[in-house]
Amino acid sequence: MTLSQMAIRNAKPREKKYKLFDGGGMYLLIEPDGKQYWRLDYRHGGKRRTLALGVYPEVSLKQAREKRAEARAQLEEGHDPVHLRKIAKLTRSETSANTFRAVAGELILKMQREGRAAITIDKTQWMLEFAYPYIGDRPISEISAAEVLTALRSVEARGRYDTARRLRSKCGQVFRLAIATGRAERDPTQDLRGALNAVSYRTPKDDREGLTSLSDCIKAGAEELELLSRHAIASTEAASNEPNAATERTIALKKFAIKEIFELIDKPEKRAPNKETAVLASILLKKEVSPNDVTQIRKAERRRYYHS
Repeated sequence: MTLSQMAIRNAKPREKKYKLFDGGGMYLLIEPDGKQYWRLDYRHGGKRRTLALGVYPEVSLKQAREKRAEARAQLEEGHDPVHLRKIAKLTRSETSANTFRAVAGELILKMQREGRAAITIDKTQWMLEFAYPYIGDRPISEISAAEVLTALRSVEARGRYDTARRLRSKCGQVFRLAIATGRAERDPTQDLRGALNAVSYRTPKDDREGLTSLSDCIKAGAEELELLSRHAIASTEAASNEPNAATERTIALKKFAIKEIFELIDKPEKRAPNKETAVLASILLKKEVSPNDVTQIRKAERRRYYHS
């Protein structure tokens, strides 16, 4: 005899759990606390097994019967429904660990272990956030170049052409890590070379005014220094089509030099000799930072520490 909706609605909890059978091995298990569970008993390989079909009323009588029919079809093909469910669960778990977002998280951890500058890690995380709404939860091995381009175009649509170019490079790092760890076979960002809008890094004429003399820029104060800083960072990024560790180190050192000069302006009583201030400022205009530049910056850092 099969179950009816009326019989299910009239079922009341008892001191001990009991079953309402629907046929074909399926029944509704009613617990003493009133909760109701769909179950399917079957035999496979000479052993009795039980498959959970859901909780009533979230899973209706009709839906439970459909799940029973699916399980019976699997048995006829020689498969164990419980075993197939475990495999599907493992597959979903593995897929969630192999999404673009998950591999990107591993890239960030890798950068931290390698001792990369905090500002570099933060900037990488910030850029990858632009891609997550489009490819973040996609299995990384299934992402196509067209999907990556959609994410990059969304950044370009905001007028951030340079950010889109660097985001393509960062996405490439994520894909290469996936390839190295056996979770992807190729990097689709390689197919996007030349697909993004070109970026011009020429400094506007108004920004160039007042920057012809470094000493004049230092004396002018924070406003002119801000113009110099923007131009210095942009010129360094423009010098490399594919930002690398050297470029990122140069940018980090320039930003420290900027911070030092701002402090010299804000605290004239601790002002360094004009010659050294000019040295720090000159570092900003270089495409690459030399070992001597690093020494000069470290001297400034030590002096600020001992005079603070």
